[in-house]
Amino acid sequence: MDEKMIKLVQDAYLWVFDRTGIYIATVSMIMTVLAYSLITLERDKVDFITLFGLAIIGLHCMFKYKLQHAGSYEAYNANARLWQQSRLRFYLLCFWIGIILSDVFRGSILGFASSVLITVLFHYVWVCQIRKREPPEKLALVPQGAS
Repeated sequence: MDEKMIKLVQDAYLWVFDRTGIYIATVSMIMTVLAYSLITLERDKVDFITLFGLAIIGLHCMFKYKLQHAGSYEAYNANARLWQQSRLRFYLLCFWIGIILSDVFRGSILGFASSVLITVLFHYVWVCQIRKREPPEKLALVPQGAS
């Protein structure tokens, strides 16, 4: 199941990347800011731990952006494979599934949405491997798996 989800997210990202040129770090920051905005809306306040988490993920995204912008695809992909095979990723997945379940039991819709965004980011977006963009004339209008 995990491999299917990774492939699905990676294919979707590469399809969007070929058409827009958006970097994975940009997608990561959009997801992070959206997730932390939902947390802030739910709590009606901004606390230190939220800002700290946003800063840490922002620094990580700067590193990813620098690698992708420099064209260091091998280094970027090695980092993605290392994270994919990391035991920490598995433990964090278990942790976030627990957070998602607690949000469901508490009836927190915003917390649930935020937790799902962060889980997808940590466990599927950050393991996407990248490549050079396809030339526009080679692009199909729909993804290969969508037909």
